[in-house]
Amino acid sequence: MDRKEEAHELVRKGLSNDVKGTHQGNYKGSHICWHVYGLLHRSDKNYGQALKCYTHALKIDKHNMQILLDYSLLLIQMRNYEAFNDSQLQLLSLKPNNQKYWIGLAISHHLLKNYETAEKVLTTYESTLKEKPIPLDFEHGEMLMYRNLIIEESGDIQKALENLESIKDKVCDIQSWKEKKAQFMLKLEKHQEAEEAYRELIDLNPDCYEYFEGLHQSQKINTRELNEEQQVEFLRTYKELAIKYPRSNAIKRFPLQYTSGENFKQAVDEYLQSALRKGVPSLFVNVKKLYDDPEKASIIESLVEGYLESLKKYETFTYNGTEVDLKEPPTAYLWTLYFLAQHFDYKRDTIKALQLINEAIEHTPTMVELYMTKGRILKHGGDVCEAMKAMNEGRELDLQDRFINSKCTKYMLRNGQIAEAEKTIGLFTRGDAPDPLTDLIDMQCMWFELEEGECFLRQNKFGRSLKRFHQIEKHFADITDDQFDFHSYCLRKVTLRAYLSMLRLEDRLRSHPYYFRAAQNAIKIYLTLYDNPSVIAEREDNSNFANMTEGEIKKAKSKAKKAAAKAQQEAESKKAQQEEQAKKKVGEKPRDDDPEGEKFVKTTDPLGEAFKFYQPLQELSPKRIETHLLGFEVYLRKKKYLLALRSLIQAHRINSNNPTLHQDIIRFEKDVASDTSINLIVAKVVTEQLSIIHSQDISLPEFNTEFLERNKGSVPHLLVAAESLLLIDPSYKQEAEDLLLRVIDNEEYAKTRTLPICINIYESLKKTFNSPKAEQFRLKCKEWFPIATYVKQATIFSNACLGRNRSSVASKLCFTIWSRGMSELSRVKAEMPEVKAVVYGKYGQPKEVLRVLKYRLPSLTPTSVLLHFLAIPINPSDINQIEGVYPLRPPFTREEFGTEDAVAVAGNEGVAEVIGVGDQVKGFSVGDWVVMSKAGFGTWRTHAIAKPEEIARIEPGSIDLASAATLTVNNATAYRMLKDYVKLKKGDYVIQNGGNSGVGQAVIQIAKAWGINTINTIRDRPDFEQVNSRLQSLGGGESDTKTIVISDQDLESKYRSKPQFLKFIGDEKANIPLGLNCVSGDSATMIAKHLSYSGYLVTYGAMSRKPLRIPASMLIFDDLRFVGYWMANWKETHPIQEYREMLDDLIALIQTKKLGSFVYEENKWGDETDEKELLAKFYEVFDKAYPDSHGVKQILKIH
Repeated sequence: MDRKEEAHELVRKGLSNDVKGTHQGNYKGSHICWHVYGLLHRSDKNYGQALKCYTHALKIDKHNMQILLDYSLLLIQMRNYEAFNDSQLQLLSLKPNNQKYWIGLAISHHLLKNYETAEKVLTTYESTLKEKPIPLDFEHGEMLMYRNLIIEESGDIQKALENLESIKDKVCDIQSWKEKKAQFMLKLEKHQEAEEAYRELIDLNPDCYEYFEGLHQSQKINTRELNEEQQVEFLRTYKELAIKYPRSNAIKRFPLQYTSGENFKQAVDEYLQSALRKGVPSLFVNVKKLYDDPEKASIIESLVEGYLESLKKYETFTYNGTEVDLKEPPTAYLWTLYFLAQHFDYKRDTIKALQLINEAIEHTPTMVELYMTKGRILKHGGDVCEAMKAMNEGRELDLQDRFINSKCTKYMLRNGQIAEAEKTIGLFTRGDAPDPLTDLIDMQCMWFELEEGECFLRQNKFGRSLKRFHQIEKHFADITDDQFDFHSYCLRKVTLRAYLSMLRLEDRLRSHPYYFRAAQNAIKIYLTLYDNPSVIAEREDNSNFANMTEGEIKKAKSKAKKAAAKAQQEAESKKAQQEEQAKKKVGEKPRDDDPEGEKFVKTTDPLGEAFKFYQPLQELSPKRIETHLLGFEVYLRKKKYLLALRSLIQAHRINSNNPTLHQDIIRFEKDVASDTSINLIVAKVVTEQLSIIHSQDISLPEFNTEFLERNKGSVPHLLVAAESLLLIDPSYKQEAEDLLLRVIDNEEYAKTRTLPICINIYESLKKTFNSPKAEQFRLKCKEWFPIATYVKQATIFSNACLGRNRSSVASKLCFTIWSRGMSELSRVKAEMPEVKAVVYGKYGQPKEVLRVLKYRLPSLTPTSVLLHFLAIPINPSDINQIEGVYPLRPPFTREEFGTEDAVAVAGNEGVAEVIGVGDQVKGFSVGDWVVMSKAGFGTWRTHAIAKPEEIARIEPGSIDLASAATLTVNNATAYRMLKDYVKLKKGDYVIQNGGNSGVGQAVIQIAKAWGINTINTIRDRPDFEQVNSRLQSLGGGESDTKTIVISDQDLESKYRSKPQFLKFIGDEKANIPLGLNCVSGDSATMIAKHLSYSGYLVTYGAMSRKPLRIPASMLIFDDLRFVGYWMANWKETHPIQEYREMLDDLIALIQTKKLGSFVYEENKWGDETDEKELLAKFYEVFDKAYPDSHGVKQILKIH
């Protein structure tokens, strides 16, 4: 009923009214009230208070069985073993005939490690039984096996073996009995009996690796040190076993781990051929462990490459020069390609792995596993976006496969596509769930929460990220609480060994990798919040105030503050009403009062919150070095130097060569030395204990040099040594930079030169060292990691990489700019580039008024952003603007351009890369891609300076350049018109004219993605069938939606009446609530005629340049609504956050291939092109910019 506060209040009233209730003439408090109060606290998971209440109740009525039972369950839940033992003894004394109290007492002694007493309790109980248990009674057999476990854990293995033999006929779980016998024989060094026992177990399960390990130990075979002769004998033994157990994979696989040389080659050859012939998808995963030995990896590579060559030529794995009688199945070649692709991916030979997997896909394009592997290869190569696309392509081949659906979701999150990831994972949630995300949280789907939390973290959305990590923490708390019910159940059902295993599992629960990752991330966020509270607050605001001016942000915050105050005042009056509504909305989506996780970010004690996550790691994961490094960070900020030093010493014991540890030691010494307020005794102890990890006879520079010498050839250690040198003394900057640049030409670093560490080096060179050689290092990274998007999409451009690393343009009429960028950039003080722009100083025909202008940009201010344009489209509205017939007219100015006459830059739409950011700008970084958030910016130029409110960020490389350049006009217009006027349902129809226009094509595709049918009119033209076919391909395929194309003339002459029209489209009950008009004139009137009652006709263009005619009958009898839409106006009247959400949705549609490209022609414009030639290129495509001219878009590309 969700009235817990009322329940607590009533119990408190009961206690206050009956504290001195009468009981048998004596004054005592009410045990019932205290017991109920305890139950209430227990239901709230407040175990400490519940225990106090039970204790009060027992003081009043110490023999109350129900209170004692609840009390004992709470004690074992809280792991208070001493008190639990006392409570079990008391329960047994009150009811000595109850089996579960005997068992409970035995367990309590066992947990206290009183093994002899625990055994005696069970033995005594068995002797009290008047009726002997029936043979093979499960409960009795489990109790006997549990007693044997107690004896075993006491250390008396001989006695445990004797006891085990005595209970053989009474135990149901024969396999467990046999396993224990084999283990005991081995521990007692009875090798012959142990061998017999393990052979019996292998008969039961010939695929259990543990049994084979036990067999070898019983035979005194050291599998890790076999000589040549022993290996031959070892293989012979396993061949005999393989004959006896032909279906056992373990028998075939096990020898590969412990043989070498020619023996290994012979064994693995047979193993690989058999698996490739059968087509075992998990073959590579199965043998991957063998790659720990480089010799074995080389043998496998040689063999499988030989298979591939032989299969290609002779259709057999091996060819000995004679005619082949028995050929391998065609699938053998496919599985060999599949294996080799994974093999070379493991070696990080990305190009070769991609060639192999692409050949496999070409061979069999319907096999899901191939696309999954391609996605992994691309991910390992550093192209997360393409990896996601490959994984999604595989997912779409089998929409019923939950595994690949989950993998695809993970890749979407790795690529930052949160909305699309939630939609994808939601396909496998309960259909009756109020919300897919809520269902995932209820089902404790921790992998998703962890990945999404880390995705939010990468986007600096700390509130949402912390929310996910706290949800994971709550899941572990819930799992801990869930054991409560098993305390009584397991004693009643006598599943004692399983119960003991559960207790021990729960005790180490938070050492689970999911908790560790969540805690690690949460701690790092809280440390960041502590270090930079004001900066973090600003970053969190970016999600709500992105691209606003300082004044707008101030107003928005003031407005939000007033709204919050008002809401607080109204809260009390609405509380009862909300509770009543909550009762009625049982099946609806639960309300989330803090979707952004603000309460976590706004904590007043971030270090305290970090410590809450750290404490379980300290207790349960003390062997992981990350635990102590995190503890060091927390304690250092608390200035608890002794605890920080203890963390460093413990980390040093685990791995003294850990790079992070080395830097932390230096940080610690410098912090302690600079802290003038440190206690003298603490300083003395620190100095004494510090010698454990750093001798004070060695200076910090020498300490750093020794560390580097100990770890020669390691790139991570090299990076830390260089940064530590700068930390020790900034005057060592040049020496530190030289250290980093060793990676470029020194091949000894090749083995440890991974993509993540190279990115860290590049970032360090660029930001920490501000090195001019950062670009040289980036270009070298391109050679090492050829498909990695990070190194391809450079934030700094040199002449050598121009035009080669950009995405290919595929969509609409685009003017893609490859111009020379700057060789060096800082965030503000950069040499500003020369701009080449297409401008006009008066309105008129483009050929008469346009000219090319070259000018130098002014210095970048702290509140502005420097852009380098990548691609721009030429839209009809751009030409209308130049002609002066478009409502939006950019102002003519002189100041920016340094011209005698005032001019404006043409163009409204485009995509640019951020190449410089002012110090006070939030939400943008060098390397980001941006689109225009306001019309009239002037995009037909190579570079520009923009205010943050004029641009909106998109993920670099998340979509191709042409799609990014055309995101904000045609696609956005189509999206808004379909979304804003009518609540369209699946199966509805939308009718539009100009169906082959840019907006029209976007409407078809978005409508298809949403399950909406489209009716599209186009002008009757010679290539009608060709255009019809193209539009059908955009909206057809295997989709259930219809894409109907009809000429304007046919619509007017053949299907004027609504019945005729509905018959033509094949749906006499069709609902057509929305019409879209970009032509006007008679065409608009005709499509309005076929709208359903109360439908909307949205006009967004007038390409015919004829007026809109609205018959009165349409208003009177059909109640039609006629409205207009203009994207520029929508941008001015809607918040930036809504604009951002629209862009995210459109990008997701493009990434999942639901919103595709336009047909285009490409023209090129070189950076050296002179002004006359440049204008000629523009003039050449102006006439083609009107989509109804011939339906093919133009691209002007600057190379």
